Amino acid sequence: MEKRTANKLKILIAAAMVLNLLVVLAQMYNTAATVKSAKNSLALTGFAALSTFEGGRRAMMALDPDYSPRFKEILKDTTDSSTIRSLYLFDEKGEMLLNSGDVDLPKVELSKRLVVQTAEGLLVIKRINQHHMGMGRMGRMHNYDGFNTPQTVAYGGALLDSSGLESIKASQYGFLTGVVLLQILLAAVFYYTIRFMRHSTEQSRQLELAEREAQMGKMSLVMAHELKNPLSSVKGLIEFSAKKSEGAAKDIAERCVDELSRLDRIVNDFLTYGRDISIEKTEVSLLELTKKTAELLTADAAAKSITINVSGTETRIKADSPKMMQVLFNLLLNAVQASPENTSVSVVISPHSLTVTNRIAGTVPETEKIGTPFYTTKTVGTGLGIAIVKRILTLHGFGLNLSAKDVFTAEITF
Repeated sequence: MEKRTANKLKILIAAAMVLNLLVVLAQMYNTAATVKSAKNSLALTGFAALSTFEGGRRAMMALDPDYSPRFKEILKDTTDSSTIRSLYLFDEKGEMLLNSGDVDLPKVELSKRLVVQTAEGLLVIKRINQHHMGMGRMGRMHNYDGFNTPQTVAYGGALLDSSGLESIKASQYGFLTGVVLLQILLAAVFYYTIRFMRHSTEQSRQLELAEREAQMGKMSLVMAHELKNPLSSVKGLIEFSAKKSEGAAKDIAERCVDELSRLDRIVNDFLTYGRDISIEKTEVSLLELTKKTAELLTADAAAKSITINVSGTETRIKADSPKMMQVLFNLLLNAVQASPENTSVSVVISPHSLTVTNRIAGTVPETEKIGTPFYTTKTVGTGLGIAIVKRILTLHGFGLNLSAKDVFTAEITF
């Protein structure tokens, strides 16, 4: 139920993050559209002013000193002085013929219709239609008589005050920045919420697993205590009987002793798993400890023609020597029991890890289940060996990485 609720909440958070992204994209589009609209509106003002030059002889008047005062009055009537800073006229070669506001321009390439942002403001340039030049009523009546204008006007330009446009840009981009930062903050909140949920779910799972293992440990301890004493008594009696018997009775008694010894090891596993473990760390030579442990398993390995190869560097660690020997014994015994005959078990020691590798005979265990109490694919054993290894290594602060594919690998990290 809790997991299902967590999954639903994750879906809602993911949907909210997608919605936040759409909000950011929509605001970016709206900002771009608003700035473009403001820029186009300002540019239209300049083009409208330049269009007045195509309606009559104003371009000619602008270039004739005799008509300059009158032209200035016309400019005052036809342009908005708060928006248009200066009007320009150019010939075909791009030479400037008129600069009404005495505002210098950077070098620009003239074209039929141009809108460019300069340091002085927004500059619009338009080609003046020469076919219409001088074709107004005065042109038809006077045929340009009296105008001293040898130059031919080809282009007109208007420099517009873009302070209002810049204010709109600043406002829009500032708002967009705020929206983006807010969405980033929300995305961070969503991300860490999901991480917290995962951490909380994992903690709950670990706590549930620890509680279940604690209960199994208590049960194992009680069962082992109840079995230990009668088992020891029976084993002692049969060992005594084996010494006094002869022939077939002696063989049967010795087989019983062997089976009771195996049962005694199982009971000891239950006792170890259920008992509280304490450690006392000292400096330990890992290479020496591993070789000593491997010698204890010589008979088990020889029974299957298996060799245990120990190699690596001399590594000294802070650990509880008897407990680490139990860890190595369990891992090596598990490797010998799981390996096919006439193979080898490899132990490689490095300054930061110890790795046990062996081939797998029979069923390949599921990696995620290895170390779970009572899980085993072997015909003998309790499935507590790796679980005990995990407990001891956890108390030492060491890690354990397990992998079961073509080969079984157990890596202890320090």
